[in-house]
Amino acid sequence: CSTDSLCWENPRPLGTTLQATWGVNKNDVWAVGENGLALHFNGQLWAPVDTGVKTTLTGVWGAGTSDVWAVGRGGTIVHYDGTAWKASTSGVTNHLTSVFGLGASDVYATGEGGTILRWNGSAWGKQVTGVTLNLYAVWGVSISKLYAVGDQGTLLSFDPTGGEWNPVTVAGGSARILYGLWGTSATDIWAVGANGNIAHFDGTAWEPFNQPTTTSFTSVTGSSDKDVWFAGQNGLLYHWNGQTVNKADSGVTVSLNGVWESSTGDGWSVGASGAMLRLAGGAWTPISGQLADSLGGAWSSRADALWVVGGGGTVGRWDGISWRRDTSGVTQGLHDIWGSSETNLWAVGDSRTIIRYNGARWSKVDTSGLPTQNLRGVAGSSGSDVWAVGDFGTALHYDGSKWASVDPGVRDHLNGVFSSSATDVWAVGDAGTALRYDGTSWKKTTSGTTMNLRGVWGSGASDVWAVGDEGTVVRWDGSSWKTVTSGTTTPLTSIGGRSATEVYATGVAGTVLRYDGTTFTRLVSGTTFGMNRVANAAKTELWFLGDGGVVLRKR
Repeated sequence: CSTDSLCWENPRPLGTTLQATWGVNKNDVWAVGENGLALHFNGQLWAPVDTGVKTTLTGVWGAGTSDVWAVGRGGTIVHYDGTAWKASTSGVTNHLTSVFGLGASDVYATGEGGTILRWNGSAWGKQVTGVTLNLYAVWGVSISKLYAVGDQGTLLSFDPTGGEWNPVTVAGGSARILYGLWGTSATDIWAVGANGNIAHFDGTAWEPFNQPTTTSFTSVTGSSDKDVWFAGQNGLLYHWNGQTVNKADSGVTVSLNGVWESSTGDGWSVGASGAMLRLAGGAWTPISGQLADSLGGAWSSRADALWVVGGGGTVGRWDGISWRRDTSGVTQGLHDIWGSSETNLWAVGDSRTIIRYNGARWSKVDTSGLPTQNLRGVAGSSGSDVWAVGDFGTALHYDGSKWASVDPGVRDHLNGVFSSSATDVWAVGDAGTALRYDGTSWKKTTSGTTMNLRGVWGSGASDVWAVGDEGTVVRWDGSSWKTVTSGTTTPLTSIGGRSATEVYATGVAGTVLRYDGTTFTRLVSGTTFGMNRVANAAKTELWFLGDGGVVLRKR
């Protein structure tokens, strides 16, 4: 989130490669990756949490909600205390690769050059491993059953008596790299690695396991001895059900670098280019990278139901946890969306495109008898009173049965429309055009500007706002339009809000402005993408949509 609490929601998570994931439970999960990125999932959404470092983080583990460790390149170690991440001195500069603990005062980190560090509750100390090969994972159930794995099939076991790590032989094993380590008990431990390499410990000996693929595994997790997941390159996912290893559909082709499953069977896998997959009911679903087209319109009836539209016929939906793409049936750019309910939505776009959602699917509306112009805005007061506006003074009305063209008396492009009732509708457009429909006809009003107006919204019939080029903001007070100082000359694209004293405007280059009843203030958006639309979700959350599929949220 930015310093002004504008939180990045899409593309998730900023395209940054994620290296590892771990959770306390299904409602308290962490993922870490490049540039010091740490994301936290609270059961509903993922949100970035500042770690204070910019180095790549490669491992994460915790003893509880307020005791979480992350390690990374250059000997980086950071600790989360339930409030914030803080740096911890590792004493090494080797790249660290993983972290795991037997308790709050018994935590281990592996790294390159045979590095194993131990946290004793007050400081990190280096342990004797006897190897110089890179180590990639550590896991165990007790101090006497603690293992580490790495290059050339290296498998080490900790000797609590001598305080040293000793090599372990895998009978018939290969020299292929081992990347991941996990188990359910002292008699059920798994190690996975390069070229599909899997080894299993049954309490007596380590032995090679039936190799299901030649693609490399990167990590392993599970919830029981009959529910084990192996993740790897090229979106690889395999599942052990206690008898056989079966391939599962991940829905992605990028490398999966980390995987974690809770005791209840819920889980996450993360990987390259910000890939995030969620496990529920035994199936994996990708949740990131769903929307990448420029977004221009949004509609919502509640906090966990938001529809957005954009370039190339994009229709996306937020369900409170993740984004998914709907099939719109069109390829034309869509500019706006409005609905009277969740089973009656309208979206409009280029070349007189109109599509309708009936609660189950989208379908294209026959507009062959209507003007062949691009449609820029749509709004209404009910299912039988909907307006769409567009280029060259196009105004269309839906009466519950059909769309018809209505002459608004102007030929300027109309860029936005807002309706407070069937007898109070506003449309704004180029050259300062501001039209009002009174239930009978459209009438032109004097906006006080000649700038192109791009967006219109109101908190009520006597409080209507319009924004446009060169930072233009005008406000209707029930009798006339008056200029409002925006504090910027940046072109503004849309306006919306929660009330007359909490109004937001968007614009190019990441512009987001807030009006507090007296003045406009520029907010830190955290992006330079053009912002195209602000939408209010159930009066509890504000969404800001932009180019490149950017979606920001302010609660």
